[in-house]
Amino acid sequence: PAPLAVRQVGIDDANPTAPRARASVATGLSMVEDRTYTASADGSGETLNSNLGCQPKPPGKIADVVSVILPVHNGSRWIDACLSSLEQQSYTGPIELSAFDDGSTDSSWSDLQRWAGLLEARGMRVICGRSESSPGGCGFAKNRAVSQSSGAWLCFMDVDDVMAPERIERQLAAARAHPRALVGARVRREPAGSTA
Repeated sequence: PAPLAVRQVGIDDANPTAPRARASVATGLSMVEDRTYTASADGSGETLNSNLGCQPKPPGKIADVVSVILPVHNGSRWIDACLSSLEQQSYTGPIELSAFDDGSTDSSWSDLQRWAGLLEARGMRVICGRSESSPGGCGFAKNRAVSQSSGAWLCFMDVDDVMAPERIERQLAAARAHPRALVGARVRREPAGSTA
């Protein structure tokens, strides 16, 4: 398996509200604490506005639960492969899917409802939110999915992603071993060289 990327997140003690890292968090796993995700001004990604180290669980978050954060917009052509890869994870601890449909006009919402039943039958908690108005964008949908989640750990996934079977297990182990790091993964594009 490909090695996990572990990146230390810097802390600016002189300015505790300053952004500490700019990174694509779509493939990362992090401990929840009092941090917010906001779309960056230039639209290039997310700005992480606080320390991502392991801290005591925040009020309302459930320790050891991994919440898979899934923003969705018109993702019906990918959703089966995406959620099938979630269903096949080797991690045996509690997993929660927190999906937010951002104004899809295809069958994404009904597909999510179908998958919710399948995943719940396998013991996974599923939370699906929806906006029927104009799409707010990926950052908006991620923020909504994070807000409705209850796990102490967040695992970001896009609807056109397919996870390796050991992803959650390996990333959680790396995050616990490096509590002040943002854990990511190596991405393999199919077809090779594609960008979307």
